[in-house]
Amino acid sequence: MKQFKNKYLALKKEWRAWNKLMDSSKGVTGIRFDRATRLFTASEEWWENLKSTNKLAYKFKTKPLEHEDLMREVFTSATATGKHHWTPGEQVADIADGESNVVDSSGL
Repeated sequence: MKQFKNKYLALKKEWRAWNKLMDSSKGVTGIRFDRATRLFTASEEWWENLKSTNKLAYKFKTKPLEHEDLMREVFTSATATGKHHWTPGEQVADIADGESNVVDSSGL
């Protein structure tokens, strides 16, 4: 389980770095994404600056994101927090007697 968790966290960091490069609203300018090669294009100066600030994102200069569709599904799907959250591999606790999984929407 620890190895899976470590791999999951590493892939999540990779996804965030790649996604940040894809989203120009997050401050990234001066680059272009080529859908045919699945690589980013930018000036050498821009890549050198990125290399000194974000080595994880720098690897996308020469290597596309592997399994983009799967990573999008895993890391951008809906999430829940609090008492109703669940993660893969976690055992689901039975609902105790008298406790309901239904939310009262009547406003009372």
